[in-house]
Amino acid sequence: MSKDEIVWVPQGTNAKIEALARKLGLRKGRSPRSPGGRLLVIERKLNVPGNSKQELWMQIIFNPWEFEEYEPIIDLLNVDSRRLPGFTLMNETEGRFRWDNRSKWRRGDKANLYTWFEDILNSDIHNATPGIKTRPNAPQPQAGMRFPYGVQVLEERLVRIAKEDNITLRTEAEYLQHLEFQRLEKEKEEQKKRVLEEKRKLAVEQLQVSIQTAETLDDLEGFEETIPNDIASTNDGKNILKLLNERREQLEPKLDEFPDFDDQKFTTDTTIAGHGTRRKRKGVREFDNV
Repeated sequence: MSKDEIVWVPQGTNAKIEALARKLGLRKGRSPRSPGGRLLVIERKLNVPGNSKQELWMQIIFNPWEFEEYEPIIDLLNVDSRRLPGFTLMNETEGRFRWDNRSKWRRGDKANLYTWFEDILNSDIHNATPGIKTRPNAPQPQAGMRFPYGVQVLEERLVRIAKEDNITLRTEAEYLQHLEFQRLEKEKEEQKKRVLEEKRKLAVEQLQVSIQTAETLDDLEGFEETIPNDIASTNDGKNILKLLNERREQLEPKLDEFPDFDDQKFTTDTTIAGHGTRRKRKGVREFDNV
């Protein structure tokens, strides 16, 4: 069995749909919702021109995982008829009719959902409502919705298809949690790197001090082997080796300076006299007396 593909709801999807809900008249407890919590459904009563007693309801059903690509589903509910122009009967119990012209987003429509819906309201929905008959009363809300059954069917289908395709669906809230988890993990990793870098710097300083305070060559015997690999391969490692060689040169035993054989102090050659010293010449008489 192949590994599941995870599909996330893009950040900001809920806010866009909430904004449309507010424009359509959001009261307390009427945010987009669905029985299973997977779909975002705006459920509102529509005013039928010329007949205020009509109980015509509408649902705009968003699948948040395909929101970036496809328009939502639009259903009219509580309709007491078997036909409705531009709509297809989906469920007689709820009097649910589904809009026929759903497609991929046209350019700019997704950016302004209210304008997009107004166009449909003034065209397809307006054309379907003249002479429309509805049931006398709408059911009382169940699970936060008056007409939950058709939405449950869509949710069950969504879950089934995802399972068949090995897809794991994650909500926007889960996506935000995922982003926060990634942020914390990145921060933790960066903190770990900072700690390791501080330890590395401290190790470099300790190596340098050990070299500089060495008193004999024996103290530096095999010093190269004590340099950690993560330091040896860096510029710090090269500098440590340079410092090590310099310190070894400093500790290398030095021979006394070889004397200058022309110096009077270090020679028995009597023919050499110091500068400014006048040699006494023996006279003939003295020579004769030898």
